[in-house]
Amino acid sequence: MLPNVQTACVALTRLTGVTAHWNRPCWALRSLCSRMYRVDSQSIVNGVTPDTGTKFQVTRSIEDIPGPTGLLSVPVIGSLFLYHPFTKHRPEKSHLLFLELYQKYGPIVKFRRGWKWSILLFDPDLIEESMAHEGPCPYRPSPPLYDAYSARTGRKKGISQVQGEEWLSMRRPFQEFLLLPANYNMYIPVLDEVSTDLLKAIQQTRKDDGQVWVENLLFRYAIESSAMYCTNSRLHFLQIDNEDSSGTSPDSLLELTRKERDELLIQIRKFMASFGEGYYTFPWFYFFETKLYKDFETALKYTTKVIHKRLALVKEAIKTNEKKVMDQLSQRPNLLQVLLSDGRLDFDTTVTMLTSFFTAATDNVSRSLALLVWQLAKNQSKQEALRAEIFSKIDGNQSITAEKLSHMPYLKACLKESHRITFPTPIGTVRIMPEDINLAGYNVPSGTLISYGFNVLGHCDKYFDDPEEFRPERWLKQATTDAERSLKHKQAIISMPFGFGKRNCAGRRLAEQQIYMALIKILMNYKLVLADPEEKLDVVYKITAFPSKPLDIRFMKL
Repeated sequence: MLPNVQTACVALTRLTGVTAHWNRPCWALRSLCSRMYRVDSQSIVNGVTPDTGTKFQVTRSIEDIPGPTGLLSVPVIGSLFLYHPFTKHRPEKSHLLFLELYQKYGPIVKFRRGWKWSILLFDPDLIEESMAHEGPCPYRPSPPLYDAYSARTGRKKGISQVQGEEWLSMRRPFQEFLLLPANYNMYIPVLDEVSTDLLKAIQQTRKDDGQVWVENLLFRYAIESSAMYCTNSRLHFLQIDNEDSSGTSPDSLLELTRKERDELLIQIRKFMASFGEGYYTFPWFYFFETKLYKDFETALKYTTKVIHKRLALVKEAIKTNEKKVMDQLSQRPNLLQVLLSDGRLDFDTTVTMLTSFFTAATDNVSRSLALLVWQLAKNQSKQEALRAEIFSKIDGNQSITAEKLSHMPYLKACLKESHRITFPTPIGTVRIMPEDINLAGYNVPSGTLISYGFNVLGHCDKYFDDPEEFRPERWLKQATTDAERSLKHKQAIISMPFGFGKRNCAGRRLAEQQIYMALIKILMNYKLVLADPEEKLDVVYKITAFPSKPLDIRFMKL
């Protein structure tokens, strides 16, 4: 099959950094050639060394930044030689490659991405300087499989794909709702219901020795709780028995049968697996409908269909003021209703946004929660300290409220520490610079992709004492001297698992709530114990971190 011309142009853009237009191929070729042989202009700018604060004048260009040389610096293919079989590094362990680059080249490193240089920053001062230049509408690379899908099908782009004012106009209605604590706190009673169902599922599936298929149940919990945000409905993913609950509750408007739920579970997993692999393989899917692309497209279409079905029902109900649906909407928080009623977003955009949020939230919440549960099972004294805090705020069968959550600093410190030790992504936040900037005396031109090495820095003893130890208390210590306050500031920059600035994760508070609510309910009922107390956590990355082998955690009744 001949490659689709428009899709091929997307591929050219992704591989080279040159914007290729299907109706202007000659222009694209001229641009490509000029990029190949361009010599960056060297301008004299004022700079400050990150270590000494000494001001100096520099004339160094991006070419002078330390980094891999020789074959490793060849345009387009150079970065391939950083990985197996040419080195010991594999894509799913790329965080170890970034650590090696930091140890060899220092706080600022250049490497090839297509025809252009990209930059890795491993210094909180340099990161902060770069962050200050991200602009009002920060740019970041869009997911490659999503780009291929949009180009091939003509479907509307999602919020992760668009840039500039288009991105801002899509994000603004969602962000305005979630900026208000009262709005996201409205979901706490519903999450209380879902987390109670998680306990029931644990009890139903728990073996005599306390073994639970924890990752599966936490994944189901994440789907169920994320669906509440996106569809305003319970989908009953935590129903473990053989009964089919469709049509038996007020939420039956969504009408998912058990077979449909099982299929959605499969498709979400398939979506996240293919989505992650799309970052680490050569993008043949731009030119051909590879198996990877077909898996992604099938999963995305199925998930979108589920969200679309619910939103179409609600949209029609709002239009006709249908009592049954309006009564259901009035009983629960209304992010869904807000987005559908907002004249700034059309229906297809709302479906695309909520589908993206649904899949991303399910993956991030389930994996972050599973890794935190492992850390607490491994570190019994920390688990006991957290349980003591929980019982000091919540008595017996009392409901969890926003007020009670706001007085649990150790709970928040545990999640923060788990994210530090196992950062959700292999490197950190990524930005494309909208303007020329000076970093450590190097002139970095606009359009350069800069990655912030949060994963590596979280393990540096320069910023964290005993960095391999799970020590939530480090986040609660008060700074009393200028040196301690400076260190606290650097630690805050390093530890930003949800991103930063205007393009941070808009659903951060919702994701944190999902994790807190589940963990509180679990620790109020079970003691978590590793089957092998000496086990060490080994993680791999397919976009987000997950254990390289199934977790074996025992849930022992208190």
